Amino acid sequence: MIRIIHISDLHYQTNYNKLNCFYKELMPQLLSPFVIIDELLKEYDKNVDLLIVSGDLCENGSVDDYRMVKKQLEERFNCPIIYCYGNHDNKSNMKAAIYGDRNALDNSLWQNDKLQVLSIDSSNEKYPDGFILDDTIDYAIEKLQTGKNTIIVTHHHLLQNQFTMQRASGSDKFLSQIKKYDNLKGIVTGHTHHFFHTMIDKIPYYTVGSCSFLISEYQKTLRFYQKPEINYYEVDDTIKCQRIRKDSLDKYIGIVVQN
Repeated sequence: MIRIIHISDLHYQTNYNKLNCFYKELMPQLLSPFVIIDELLKEYDKNVDLLIVSGDLCENGSVDDYRMVKKQLEERFNCPIIYCYGNHDNKSNMKAAIYGDRNALDNSLWQNDKLQVLSIDSSNEKYPDGFILDDTIDYAIEKLQTGKNTIIVTHHHLLQNQFTMQRASGSDKFLSQIKKYDNLKGIVTGHTHHFFHTMIDKIPYYTVGSCSFLISEYQKTLRFYQKPEINYYEVDDTIKCQRIRKDSLDKYIGIVVQN
């Protein structure tokens, strides 16, 4: 059995004051994502087979911001880490910090003798809600055709009406192509900051909550909360998920009225 911890949407910044976003004044009120990880996993064994970080590591971070995230995670987890790029990530800076190469590939792979995990890039500067390119679909199909048990990771969610934000463009084509493969054991995503679970035919689909904030939207009013979550997976013939959260970490952060 393979054990995997899945975190997402840390939105880390060394200095939130330099941000150019409408919610920057609320961000310093949040606990550090690293404190949140420590608290949520205090009673869990972090010596797992893999850590998945499905995007938005930083809020448009510098190379030093991403280096700090990488350092903090590697100090906490004695296992390989696979990353996705999110719509709030600076992809070039993230590549430089994580891989030491601004030209690193957009998609990545972790595998052992039992399982492969594909990080599929859905980030696109022109499409904040995400876009899955044909070349990316081809990459996923090529890996699935090996016949090895597979989990696919994207930052953006893939299902219509899953959340108020639009799903990634190209999701229908992507799902119609990959769900044909019996060795696809699960799909996991981030982005919405809200936990979600369903089945796509016989394939388990999970979206993990965030390690930063959660937004409740009503008309043009956005209410920000800290309600962090982490997913803990056990994978054999299928993927099973334990949703990890603590009421003691929940708090109301503030409100933003959009014009």
